[in-house]
Amino acid sequence: MHLRNWQQKIIDSFPSIISQHHRFILKAPTGAGKTVLASEIVERFYKGKKIIVLCHRLVLLEQLEKALAESHNVRKLSVSDTGPAFEDYDILLSTNMRAKATLTDAVGKADLIIVDEAHRVSPNRRGYKWIIDDFSARGKMGAQFIGLTASPERRTADQRDQLNLAFDAIIDCANIEDLIEEGVLVRPVYRPHFVHDLDLNGIDISSGDFPVSKLAPAIIKSSMIDYAVWSYSDERLKLSAKPISAWFCADVSVAEATLGRIRQLGIEAAMVTAKTPIKERMKLLARHEKGEIEAMVSVGVLAEGWDNPQCNIIVHLRPTLSKVLWGQSVGRGLRSAPGKEKCIVIDVSSNWSTFGPVEKLKWRLWSNRGSYMKFVNRFNWIGEQQDD
Repeated sequence: MHLRNWQQKIIDSFPSIISQHHRFILKAPTGAGKTVLASEIVERFYKGKKIIVLCHRLVLLEQLEKALAESHNVRKLSVSDTGPAFEDYDILLSTNMRAKATLTDAVGKADLIIVDEAHRVSPNRRGYKWIIDDFSARGKMGAQFIGLTASPERRTADQRDQLNLAFDAIIDCANIEDLIEEGVLVRPVYRPHFVHDLDLNGIDISSGDFPVSKLAPAIIKSSMIDYAVWSYSDERLKLSAKPISAWFCADVSVAEATLGRIRQLGIEAAMVTAKTPIKERMKLLARHEKGEIEAMVSVGVLAEGWDNPQCNIIVHLRPTLSKVLWGQSVGRGLRSAPGKEKCIVIDVSSNWSTFGPVEKLKWRLWSNRGSYMKFVNRFNWIGEQQDD
């Protein structure tokens, strides 16, 4: 298998990494090739050994199965599976709640546990907590617990829900700027717009972010969608390639209003949400990748596990206090493709002025209580540059 420079560097240093750490995150940008790296790690260092690969969504599970089954004996755990783990297979793929009895048996036998989209690991909630606790209590001597993500951080109001309770270290494998230089990714070109009539004052953010139930009505009431559609109608004409865009919305009401405005321009557009059936969703996304659908409006489904290298415009209509959400969604447009020179990022949610460019984001396994509060200032990043 041909490896990229950063992947080969990690493979070469992997024995040293696991001699120092048993629970760590391999951080690399969206589109860098983390799944390829995981497959190569398994091939080089864990061939014939027992491995669990976890992720939180079925669509991600399908992608991982396809990637790993080319070289390994893989079984995708179903809800009805019973009995001992690792019979006639070496790699077990599962969401964290499937067939718990079999998965519990597997945790005690595994030489390696890999968690995709590891920023989703919540040490204090139902999803991954029991797996983390089980691995700590009766995991195999010398086994590794490895996370893969582009954004290793959790900013919540709960200090018991920090990534440092699951992982000991971040291994910084690659950064966006280096991968742009190598042609693996394309450069983002930001088009920020401040929406003067978006009123977020008075919204309770004790959960660590703007509640969608309060955020969505504020967006609908404001001129945010107007700004987004106006900017898009201008930017799409400046591209040398056919415009293919992904729109990130706060909820279905915002997405439906946005979809209607796009279609008024005569642009072929569609919408996907968490409730869109998987088969229908995959058909729509396939048409989007082919260019048959120009604008894909989404709610909660494209920020993770979605790959369309042809996407050259990102439109962000989701104000957030989470730099993970900002980084993950913009990263979806940075994959390189033939004829693709850049990705236009239209931000009408003031996330660029709050967090800064995604290529400059810094990550930590632990955050101070209430650290997200500084992002209430929607010019936080701009202010930091002036202070410097």
